[in-house]
Amino acid sequence: MELVRPNIKGLHPYVGGAQIENYDLWAKLNQNEFPYPPSPRVLEAIRTLPENKRYPINRYPPGDHKELKERLAGYLHVRPTQISFGDGSDENLGNIAIAFVGDGNSLVYPYPISFSYPEYSMFPNYAELQGVDKKEIDLNDDFTINVEAFIDGKPVLAYLSRPNSPSGISTPKENIVELCEKSHPRIVAVDEAYSDFAGDDCLDLLQEYPNLLLTRTFSKADGLAGLRLGYTIGHEKIIERLEAIRYPYNVNIVAYVAGLAALEDESLVYKKEKVREIKEWRSRLTHELTDLGLYVFPSQANFILMQCDSPEEAERIFTTAEYENVLLRYFKGRRRLEDKVRMTIGTSAENEKGLNVIRKVKKAT
Repeated sequence: MELVRPNIKGLHPYVGGAQIENYDLWAKLNQNEFPYPPSPRVLEAIRTLPENKRYPINRYPPGDHKELKERLAGYLHVRPTQISFGDGSDENLGNIAIAFVGDGNSLVYPYPISFSYPEYSMFPNYAELQGVDKKEIDLNDDFTINVEAFIDGKPVLAYLSRPNSPSGISTPKENIVELCEKSHPRIVAVDEAYSDFAGDDCLDLLQEYPNLLLTRTFSKADGLAGLRLGYTIGHEKIIERLEAIRYPYNVNIVAYVAGLAALEDESLVYKKEKVREIKEWRSRLTHELTDLGLYVFPSQANFILMQCDSPEEAERIFTTAEYENVLLRYFKGRRRLEDKVRMTIGTSAENEKGLNVIRKVKKAT
């Protein structure tokens, strides 16, 4: 233990939302997962993998991700050389830090005072792993980014999420443009994990701003959270460096084949329909919860954050839901989030179950 680097000694393992063992008994609405199975085409590709002659399980997966890059590039209308795949968005975000952060420079990320923890709890870890200074920036009152605060001190790398968690609010694109312009040539990394549920994205900005990197995932709207498949999109020269430092064969063969199938036309039609359903439920839940007297933040993601009358009411909603086999996200102990509860948009049955719990608590108060 004496040999462990000082910056590693204080790190803690990532802790996500509560897990369950029987999904048939629970409505799991606490981790912003896709509530539906992957597309039938993806399931077929996984089922038939043992007979797949091109990508056999007993062989290493494609190390260059060539076919997967080509298919994704066609879908996104970018070049394959602008894409780097990773083991979920986490590896991609980590590789960006490895590539740019070190030798006395620093990175910044949103650490909203009103939330009392980072937008994404791995952001500070990337700084700690590199042994560099980190600067935590509060968001504006409307939970969008404070551009001037981000560029103050000239950090080499700025992380942010769009839309962000747990509010679901999406920073206006003009703010991202301003941040890229004022930060140049320093790097702006925007995590767009929830972009499929938002009104827009920053993909069209990549051509004009070479210091912009976008990270995305197949975990949310494609239903592949259990397979861990994410990617970075950016300028070819930067992507070339990210490719040089990523681990070899970092995308396993199951995730690779599933990713290919998820980009087929049949799967994309399925995805579009399911995303439409989630957005419709997001709108309905916002109206229903507002009618119950809760304030619901204007979400552009696949979840909603609701503000209760008090921390006691928020905890009561959470514990009542858990008693009735509904998992929500409660932020006990986090300053100014103690009166809020987050709910992932699930299936119709799960949403009704969660809504009924909240109705019950509100009716009793």
